[in-house]
Amino acid sequence: MEEEWVKKAKKGDKLAFEKLIEFYMKDMYMIARSKLNSYADVEDAIQDTILEIYTGLWMLRDNSKFRAWMARSLVNNCNDILRQNKKYEYLDDEESIVSTYNDGIEDHEFFDMIEFLKEEDRTILIMKYFQGYKFVEISKILKLKESTVRMRALRVKEKIKQRLGEDEIG
Repeated sequence: MEEEWVKKAKKGDKLAFEKLIEFYMKDMYMIARSKLNSYADVEDAIQDTILEIYTGLWMLRDNSKFRAWMARSLVNNCNDILRQNKKYEYLDDEESIVSTYNDGIEDHEFFDMIEFLKEEDRTILIMKYFQGYKFVEISKILKLKESTVRMRALRVKEKIKQRLGEDEIG
């Protein structure tokens, strides 16, 4: 289905492009939110990515790679924002984000729970276990060795298990 939308969007079908964006909006939000803490920065990264993929869609050779290409663009935009800010900020309007991108999951509670993780570890966690990316895809998107991604994913799972164990005890 997505490949067909990509094909149509490449031919100038704006409705097909809108469907693609709508289909992947939750993924884009989760990736951006894993890297950025500011509502405005998350919005900027997503908007910049949408513009980038809209203007550069014609360059995508393999339509089946759209999801990974979009994610790579989003990660790059998030990294640009982090470089510009050189600091983390807290979300100033969490209610708006939850209502805009929520599919029934309380995103603010989830992100509060994983806030102790490093930014890149949060991204790996979300991409692998919530969005279903393969380790090889994550390694290409984040420009890391696949073995590094696998190791970090394992460590993240252990950290979360430990944290949940502490919370249950404490």
